[in-house]
Amino acid sequence: FPSHDTEAASQQAQLRNQFVSQAPGWATIIPQSQWQEYTTNSSSNLYFRLLNNQIKVNKDGSIHHFAQMVIDGNTPQSIRDQGRQNLLFNPDFESVQIHAVKLHRLGQAIDVTDQLKKFIQPTRNDLPSIYTGMQELVFEIPNIQTGDQMEVQFSKVGINPIFTNRPWSVEFFANSSFDTAFR
Repeated sequence: FPSHDTEAASQQAQLRNQFVSQAPGWATIIPQSQWQEYTTNSSSNLYFRLLNNQIKVNKDGSIHHFAQMVIDGNTPQSIRDQGRQNLLFNPDFESVQIHAVKLHRLGQAIDVTDQLKKFIQPTRNDLPSIYTGMQELVFEIPNIQTGDQMEVQFSKVGINPIFTNRPWSVEFFANSSFDTAFR
C-alpha cells in the first residue's frame, strides 16, 4: 500500500502547475510605488496595503474576477496567518487561478509562485450553509518572514447558476470575506 507521504507527494506533483496561469491581459496590476499606507484587520494583526479588485463580465454572462492583494504582518501570529492562504470556489461552476505570489523584502520582489504547496479541501465547517459544496484552494507560502509584504494575484471565472444574469462573487482571503453583487 502507498504511504500517506507518497500520496501527498503525488498530489503535490499534480497540483504544482494546476491552478496557476498568467494574469489576464485586461487587468491592471498596481505597481509597488502606488501601494497605499496601512489599513488594519485587527482580528489577525494583518495589514492590507492593497485590495485591487477588478471584474469583467463576459458575453456569456460569466464573470472574471481578478484580484491583487498586498498584506503585511508584523507579529508571529500574523506571519502564521500570512503563510497559509485559501481561496474559496465552487468547482461545479467556477475555476480559480493563481497568477503570482511574491514576497517583497528589503526592496526585492521574490516570486514564490512555483514554490507554493497547494491542496484542495472542503470549506471550513464554520461557513454558512449557503456555501455548501464549495471548496478551498489552500496554498502555503514558503520562507515568509516578519516584515515581508505578501502580494497575491488571482482570478476566479464562472457564474453561480442561482444568480444567472446577475454576476456575483465571494472572496475569502486571510480570514476576511469580501462579498460582491452586481445589479
